[in-house]
Amino acid sequence: GTLNILELSKSLKKLKTILIVTSDKVYKNSETKKNFKESDQLGGDDPYSSSKSGADMISNSYYESFFKMKKIGFGILRAGNVYGGGDFNEGRLFPDIMMSIFFKKKLEVRNPSHIRPWQHVFDCIYRYLVIAENLFNNPEKYSGEWNIGPNKNTSTKVIDIIQTLKRNN
Repeated sequence: GTLNILELSKSLKKLKTILIVTSDKVYKNSETKKNFKESDQLGGDDPYSSSKSGADMISNSYYESFFKMKKIGFGILRAGNVYGGGDFNEGRLFPDIMMSIFFKKKLEVRNPSHIRPWQHVFDCIYRYLVIAENLFNNPEKYSGEWNIGPNKNTSTKVIDIIQTLKRNN
């Protein structure tokens, strides 16, 4: 999909900015529990991570080969642990919590002790728009990879989120 969009974009005469949104799962996980930097090694042992890494690498090659010389703003944006409206996928914490409440079923939690830096979809979208504006106004300065993450103080254990929602339900 990413390749097709980029290939079609090459022929657009008035194109000024491209945003490619992937995931923080693009990085090779070395289990060091450190925050990833944009310059960290890409990779993934599972199909989801490797497909996102592939989209990143294809995007970067198109930027270097076709869009950089045209001075088109090009951003590869990576976010993770996003929650908010419209997410109904199974295996995602917030939709699973809501479905367990709605259908009065037991909640199955995969990793209750995992700590995640949670961020709302609106926070991500706001950052995407700011970066898009910067890319439009100054493509040479702002083109590149951007990690879209919340403040460090938003990291919370999965079980703490569940307990907070349980208390307030």
